[in-house]
Parts: sequence; structure tokens; C-alpha cells
Amino acid sequence: MGAWEFVRNTVPKLEVFTTQPVTEYACGTTVLPATEDDIVPYLNAIKGFVFTIGQFDMMTTSLTPLSTDGHYKGTGKITIPFMLTNLNVSFDDILVDDNLVVKTGKVEAISKGMDAWELEIEIDKAKLNPLQR
Repeated sequence: MGAWEFVRNTVPKLEVFTTQPVTEYACGTTVLPATEDDIVPYLNAIKGFVFTIGQFDMMTTSLTPLSTDGHYKGTGKITIPFMLTNLNVSFDDILVDDNLVVKTGKVEAISKGMDAWELEIEIDKAKLNPLQR
């Protein structure tokens, strides 16, 4: 029997598998990563530490430990590279693990609203091009 006949007469074993359902994304929702059972809280964070939150890094500008290990309140700054801007944020109770990753809590933007933000952008553009109308 030649090599070609061997290959031609060999039937591969059929494997059946199931994929995860398709994730549907919508504004205002976020798919959260799986949670870990054994989170080791970080106990000694101070102002200036950089925490990872989602896909962003947040540099803390003020930080106060809370009564529960690894929990903090304060303010920070998140750099958003694709917008070429920094976002000032605040948080009342976040849990930070020993890898400096925010595991739970809510971080909110400090903002004067969209109208004020758009006005600031227009002012910045005018400063860059003062003679352009």
C-alpha cells in the first residue's frame, strides 16, 4: 500500500464541540471578567499609585484607605489614549488587589457636562489656530 492510498483510506475521527454564545454589546453595558474567589487585597497604597481598571491605568491623585482591607476612596486621572485626553475621576469604595488591579467598585468621571467639554475643545482649537474661523 502506497502513502497516497493510506491517506485516502484514513477517515479522521469526528469531534463535536460547542462554542460560547455570541456576546451582544449595547451602550451602557459592560461585559465583566470572571471574578476570582481568592482576592488578596493591597493594603499599603498611597497617592500616586497607578491602578489598572479595565483596559485603562488610573493614577491616584488622592487616596484614603477605608476600614475594609484593600478598599479605598479618592480621586485619580485616567489617560484615554485614543481621545488624546485625561479624564479626572473619583471613587468612594474600590477594592484593589495585590497586583494593583481594581476588582470591585465604581469610578466616575468628574465633569461639568458635555456642553462644557465641547466648549473647552473649541477653545483649545482656537488657541492652536487663532486666525482660523
